[in-house]
Parts: sequence; C-alpha cells; structure tokens
Amino acid sequence: MRKAKIVSAFLLSAFALGTSSCERPEGEGGDSTIEGQVYMVNDAGKVAKNENGDYYFVKDTLPAVDKDVYIIYGSDMDAFYGDKVKTDYKGRYRFDYLVSGTYSVYAYSDNPSGTLIPEFRMEFVGHSASKKMEDIYIQSGKNVGLSAIVGNFSATGNYEGPALDLRVSLCELGVLGPVEDARTDAEGNYLFTRLQPGKSYRVWAESLTKKNGVSFAVSDTVYIASPSTIVKAKNLTVGVY
Repeated sequence: MRKAKIVSAFLLSAFALGTSSCERPEGEGGDSTIEGQVYMVNDAGKVAKNENGDYYFVKDTLPAVDKDVYIIYGSDMDAFYGDKVKTDYKGRYRFDYLVSGTYSVYAYSDNPSGTLIPEFRMEFVGHSASKKMEDIYIQSGKNVGLSAIVGNFSATGNYEGPALDLRVSLCELGVLGPVEDARTDAEGNYLFTRLQPGKSYRVWAESLTKKNGVSFAVSDTVYIASPSTIVKAKNLTVGVY
C-alpha cells in the first residue's frame, strides 16, 4: 500500500511538471506574429484658423521611418523590453516567432526638453496567430507639449483699421529674461508659440509714433493653463499718429 502511494505521488509530480512546462511564458519560440504601423506627428508650432474661427495647431503626420519599436514579453509596462526592431520605409514593424500570450509594444515620442515618452499598445496573441496592433503615433517637433498665444491689434488715430506690421512683445511674468518679438500680419494678428503651460505672460505694443513726446503702450496678461493649447489674448487698439 505504501509503495502504491509513493508511485501515485511521483506520477502527480511528473504530471505537474509536464503541465507547467507546456504553459510557457510570453517570448520567442512559437509561431505567432505581431505587426503594426508607426506614424510621426510633427508639431512645429504652426497655427491656423478653421471656419468657426477657432485656432488649432497644424501638424504633419507621416510614416515613422527607421524608428525603434520595442516589445515587452507580458503586460508589465515597467518591465525591460525583450526585443526591438526598426520600422521600414512605410513605418511598419513586425515581431515573429512568438508564443501565445500578452505583449506590450511601444515606440518613443520626444519633446523639446529631450524627454522620451513611450507610446504603448497591448494585445493578447493566440497560438499560431497574427495580430495587428493599433497604430502608434509618436510626437516630434519643437512645439510638442507647449502652447501658443494669439491676438489682434487694430489702429486708431491717423489711420483706422488693422495695425499692420506692428511690433508686439511678450515676456513671462515674474521672470527677468529675454523678451520675444513678433510682427502683426495684414489683418493685425500676431502669434507666439513654444510657450510653457502653467505660466502667465504679458503681451504689449506701443503707438507707432509719439504723440506730444509720449509713446503709449497697451497690454494684456494671458495665463496658459494646459499644454498643447492656444490661448486668445484680448483684442487691443494702438494709436497711429
């Protein structure tokens, strides 16, 4: 009887080992595939206005060519990656020879500060399967994560209408630093981009000529609350004498 119990225990242990060996963790050694597409979204700070009069950033979206794409064997996004590949001339990538399991795929966005930000996609892949990941969009450009201020100046005095080619200045409140300059366009509009959110800025312009030896200045204070936003300053009027 004791011998039978020993044999039974041995068989159960062997079965458990055999079962655990079949449940292989995520990684290579299988016949499944993950593939996908990476796009590069370039934000240089260009601004346009739509039919409703709302301003928006003009961004160029192109296939991300020759970019690194990483794969994590499992769902832990903090884990070290298991492999990486380069995208082709159409921004496509592919990971072969995977076993069944959950995989995380990512590529890096960058911003003007040089910080790399991973853009993740996660999917479960079955046995002998081919999984198409959701497209990955990575950000690039000098305006990524930054914001803008737009505004308008009109003229009064010897000339009534848009203030053309007016010099407009901007500085961050509470900071002793360089002052940025911009020029108004044919409609009196001006633009400042690549501004840090969470800060207040002052914009101002002076009269085009002096009246009675005094140059008048008009200004507005603008607070930018969030990144990647465009804040509209007050419409201001400057004297032309």
